[in-house]
Amino acid sequence: MTQLTKLKFNLFSFQGRISRADYLSGLIIVLLMSLICIYVPNQIILKNSKLVFHHFISNIFITLNFMISIVSLWIILALHVKRLHDLNRSGWWSLLLFTPLTPIIVLICLFIESF
Repeated sequence: MTQLTKLKFNLFSFQGRISRADYLSGLIIVLLMSLICIYVPNQIILKNSKLVFHHFISNIFITLNFMISIVSLWIILALHVKRLHDLNRSGWWSLLLFTPLTPIIVLICLFIESF
């Protein structure tokens, strides 16, 4: 399996297992992707706020930010499910991430070998 194929499998597939290192590297990739794709366009909008098409450009960037957020959510869920599979748990436990205060507990448990 080539590196690109392995990366696509780790980031987008809900099947299989991943180690702590792959899990952490995937989260770092998503964080960097989100920061670059959301922060940079927002800075462009702020610096060029006097453009004639300012509202049109800002609407495009808002749509782009929304799409990036959806992709990031998919990748984070896929990483969580595979990490839970590695710990012999059901991937459905990742739905706890949508309840208040439990994401912190779930993240701590994902880094512990046996919980």
